[in-house]
Amino acid sequence: MKHIKSPFSDRVLVGIFFVFLTTFALICLFPIFNMLAISFSEGFHANKGDVVLLPKGFNTESWEKILSSDRLWKGLRNTIVVTIGGTFLSLLFSAVFAYPLSKSSFPFARIIMFLVVFCFIFRYPIIPYFIAVKDYGLMNSLWSLIITHLIVEMNVIIMRTFFRQIPDEMEEAAAMEGAGQFTILFRIYLPLSKAALASLGLFYAVNYWNLYMHPMLFIRKADLQPLQIIIRNMLSSAENEGGGSAMVATLTSPSTLQAATIIFATIPIIIAYPFIQKYFAKGAMLGSVKG
Repeated sequence: MKHIKSPFSDRVLVGIFFVFLTTFALICLFPIFNMLAISFSEGFHANKGDVVLLPKGFNTESWEKILSSDRLWKGLRNTIVVTIGGTFLSLLFSAVFAYPLSKSSFPFARIIMFLVVFCFIFRYPIIPYFIAVKDYGLMNSLWSLIITHLIVEMNVIIMRTFFRQIPDEMEEAAAMEGAGQFTILFRIYLPLSKAALASLGLFYAVNYWNLYMHPMLFIRKADLQPLQIIIRNMLSSAENEGGGSAMVATLTSPSTLQAATIIFATIPIIIAYPFIQKYFAKGAMLGSVKG
């Protein structure tokens, strides 16, 4: 069979898309490489703004300083616990919540979906929200970070949409064999929903990992503070120290410490993404086929 060449206009269009996407990818990657270079540079060069993609005056003191901090590792531990536990529970509750909403036979599906969309558009007032969390006894508890983000409305809508794409015949066949609704959900629907679960799991994980406002509101104990709060405190301390020490200003600076802590906090998400990339690519189109 002869190879049929694509029209010249198609090849030009492909070339334009390639150049555009490559440029866009480099623009997205530039801040990461820039932060990495700054974190391994001397504070003097970082303060002058001389560092772009390669370190100047190669120096690891900023990394040594943050990695030797017990506070940082405690914050990392708390964030990992919240992220892993919260993501698992969020996926579980989102699936259980979305499953009946995907069934036209469920009598309250329309009303509940209206409330889900309403809550998605109109957010809660912060003062009653804070009082409610406090009255439930969740202050100074990692549960205050998990429970308050247990279900995200948009993720429920995505999960419901995916469930509605699964043929009803599979559920009917399982029901004829005597399977109950929970058996159908956990034995049929969830195994077929790996793309949706991977995509929503990434959304939930990034959300839990980057929590900042809620720990500021609900966590007072230093041992329970997550990574983002610890990083904020370390950067504040570095700025205060940087003004009074010539040596610190030479080898490290708030800029180099900030860059190192940003890279440190970003690495786990960057490492996790390749493992779920194939599912995430499929899940990116969720909701575009059937509403």
